[in-house]
Amino acid sequence: MQNQLLKYIITDNTVDNNYAINPTKQQLFYVPKEESQMITGKTFSFTGTRPVGYNNDPLNETVNRDSTVANGITANTSFTDTDYVGLSVYDVPTFLVEGYYDFTIIDLIRTRNMIVNTTNNYLTNVANGIQLIRVPSGLLNVVLTDATAIAANNGSTLKKYYGDYYFTITPKFFTTSVIAVDSRGQYDTNNLNDDVNSTDPDNIVPTYKRRTVYECNKTDGLGLLWNFEQNGLQSGRLIGSVVEVWDSSQTVLKQVKVINESEFNFTDVSKNFNIVMSPDTVGYDSPVQAVGVGDVLKIYPRETSFNQLTILLSYQNQSTQTSSALSFLMNDVARDMTTGVYEIYDSNGITIDSSGNFNGNVIQQYQITQVNGYEIRKRING
Repeated sequence: MQNQLLKYIITDNTVDNNYAINPTKQQLFYVPKEESQMITGKTFSFTGTRPVGYNNDPLNETVNRDSTVANGITANTSFTDTDYVGLSVYDVPTFLVEGYYDFTIIDLIRTRNMIVNTTNNYLTNVANGIQLIRVPSGLLNVVLTDATAIAANNGSTLKKYYGDYYFTITPKFFTTSVIAVDSRGQYDTNNLNDDVNSTDPDNIVPTYKRRTVYECNKTDGLGLLWNFEQNGLQSGRLIGSVVEVWDSSQTVLKQVKVINESEFNFTDVSKNFNIVMSPDTVGYDSPVQAVGVGDVLKIYPRETSFNQLTILLSYQNQSTQTSSALSFLMNDVARDMTTGVYEIYDSNGITIDSSGNFNGNVIQQYQITQVNGYEIRKRING
């Protein structure tokens, strides 16, 4: 998973604010050899005719070897073992789904971390890959009740904690522990007989397979958001899922791998939950990174995984913004003649109802006083 940093400025947390995010995820795709394709490739020059005795037009069509199998020739065809040229990954746009992500606020101002409840419709879909995430009102403010604290806050009951906040949006995962490791063995073709753990010639059971299989407790996959047990016989559900390998204390991240194969075995009491991970190349793992019994695996299922997002939200005082200067010069203003306080309203202006009540959103306040022949204008912090 990759990480993306978005930066926004907020000046008012008394109302909900929505910010645009562009979630993406990594999508695997495999490229088969031309001879293994289901559909033969044809150029724009292909006419539909082939030279006599040929299964394809060599100059304008990829090889079609399906008929060679009937002649006893083993080759790549559309219905024999698929050979792949390789594997690649695309970053594609995606939707975040409510309930399948964690929305965490890292508050450096008050030194606290908070996980926002993500079941309360914090997302608005705009288009695939574009969503709005809602920052709820009141998260960055505190309503004061203590008289001393209110007095220290220039008489305002609303304390605004200005500063930088980090919001992380991460995919949900589940954890499981490695309870056994079925190690790989690399035997040459000429020595395969040395890898047989069976006396029945009709039932060859190898002692070692070519890839390492990690056995985990299958109960760790039950009762989760993804409802894995609904299809208890399914294999391969977790292909492409990202795995963080942690030590048993979950304090050291040893490495990150990707699942190649998976099998839950929910319906077979004699088998464990098994996965095969990549890279699994001989000599790849360092001694401190090797996956062993007791290690904790954090698995991010491919179907709901995405590249995590971080939002740097800078909560700034409205009065320090350039727009505030324009507001001071151009917006509606009311002056309390008894206190000398000027109230400057937002761009929606001020209205006065039939009862003489003022209606509008005050964004700045200034108090005018006279001291020793001077007129003093002092900003009142809200």
